[in-house]
Order: sequence, then C-alpha cells, then structure tokens
Amino acid sequence: MSRSIFSVTCTLGRVRAEWAYDFSSQMPPMGRKMMVAFLTDMTTSDARNTGMAMAQFSDAQYVMFWDDDILPKDNEAIAKMVTAMDQHPEIDVLGGVYPCRRQVCDPIVVKDGPYGGVWWGWQDGNIHPVYLTGTGFTLIRLERLPLPESYQINVPGEGRVAARRYFGETQQWQSDDFYFANLIAEAGLKWCVDGRIVCDQIDLDGKRYSVEQAKAPALMEA
Repeated sequence: MSRSIFSVTCTLGRVRAEWAYDFSSQMPPMGRKMMVAFLTDMTTSDARNTGMAMAQFSDAQYVMFWDDDILPKDNEAIAKMVTAMDQHPEIDVLGGVYPCRRQVCDPIVVKDGPYGGVWWGWQDGNIHPVYLTGTGFTLIRLERLPLPESYQINVPGEGRVAARRYFGETQQWQSDDFYFANLIAEAGLKWCVDGRIVCDQIDLDGKRYSVEQAKAPALMEA
C-alpha cells in the first residue's frame, strides 16, 4: 500500500468562490502524493462509494472526503488530520466538526451510539472516540475496512463501475454517515473526532452556517 491520499469531492457541479479559495489554499500533507477526484451527477452515497472504489484501486493509504459546501477554518486541516492518523494507527476514521443545517447548527458529532445525541466534548481540541461525525470532511484509513456487498454504479462519462456499499440509505439508516457509522461499529473499528478541525457549511446562495450558532447563552446566576 502506498502512502498517498485520495481526496474526493462529491458535488452538484457548482461551488461558491469561498469553497474554491479554501480548496486551493489548503496546505497538502508533507511528503505525500495527493490524488483528487470530483464526482458529479450521482447521489451522495453513490459518489462516496465510487470514491472509495477509486481510492482502493489506486492503492492509497487514506481517502479524504471534502464536500463542496464545507469550509474548514484551518488551511492546514487535512495535513493535521493525516499527521494525527499517522501517530494514532488505531484510528480508522477521523472526522472534523461541522454544523447540521437542518436544525439549530448543532455539530454533527454523536458519541454514545446512534441515538446518543449531539456531543460537545470535542471543544477541548483533543481527539476523542465517537460513534460518528459528518462524512463531508472525513479522513478514512483504507487498510482495515470491511468488504461489504458489491454493486454497480452508473458513473457519468465512465459507464458502469463496480463499488462496495460502504454508504447508503435504508429505512433504519436514513443518511450516508449513519449507514457508514453502523458498518464501522459492527466491524469493531474506531471512529474519532478531531476537535481542532472545525468547519462551516455554505449554501450556493452564500448563507453560511457555523457550530457557534448552536451554542447556548451563558447560564446567569439568580
């Protein structure tokens, strides 16, 4: 296995200038080959599964998912995550922190199982085991992953491609991150959150979301 990193962006084909600037200014990990793929016109799960297949075929060590609406606050975010994974080989998945746009911008960090609720303990800036983080800014170690069922994906411009179903949606797991988290948990692998890596989300119309918006006001003494 090579020491390269395969970066995958799942996109609808249009991005904000802010995202393009962040992407172009991100510092690459030292001494590593970076391969980049932009996957369009697919469901999120199909795009992620295609990216996983491409990364495995390339014999990369890590795959990095960086979605087209995620804005890391640190231009060394990926390098810091790679360094952390190198120093902690027991970690299989390492995620950053970014907000859920459908509620009150709570961070997508769940610690105690799929129904454990939002966990704020990452604010100490350390690395903690969790059940899941959002998969839109996540680094995955490929070597120990299980091999789920294979299926065919129609990839625009490429035709039918065989990929394994690491991500999906079911009646029980209605988002790709929970689907993948269940697979990781069943395999006995370790998913962690890196509390240093905090990101915003941005809509195509420029509306920006941050986890700071979800912080409750201070409790005042009577």
